[in-house]
Amino acid sequence: IHGLGAAPPKVTVTLSPAPDGPNLALRKPYESSDPNRFNWGIGGLTDGSWEANSQHCFATGDADKFPKEVTIDPEKVARIGMVRLGVPAFGSTKTIQMAVSLDGAAFKTVGSHEFVQQQQARHTYEFPAVEARYVRLVYPDYHAARVGYTPQFTFTTEVEVYGPAKGR
Repeated sequence: IHGLGAAPPKVTVTLSPAPDGPNLALRKPYESSDPNRFNWGIGGLTDGSWEANSQHCFATGDADKFPKEVTIDPEKVARIGMVRLGVPAFGSTKTIQMAVSLDGAAFKTVGSHEFVQQQQARHTYEFPAVEARYVRLVYPDYHAARVGYTPQFTFTTEVEVYGPAKGR
């Protein structure tokens, strides 16, 4: 009864445009510049699950060399204009830059986002649509504080790759 007179809690709602077409990264192969030697989240980056656990959440290794990169191969050239990904509430993932490439050698950065430590979050990178085959996540840095794991591990719950947003 006492709580009924209190102001309602603040809620933040983020709207993302609807993607065009299927998730081009779903169950597609990827390679990491720092593979996880503990087999944490092997296959979890593109498995279609946003669960933040050792089976579905991708983690790089804990090498202290940065930047770290993960390159996804959707196995065909497509028009790409949107990438959606997330981070779990644990770990020290800080910035994830997004890059695309037609040939797997020359990558163009199309976005960057900094995540808040200890906050599960998703981010949608929207950019002018380009013909590309490869999508690369670049982890240039990390939060120095340890949150459950050595800070040099980078965690990503899922990556989805789409054509441009509908109507764009």
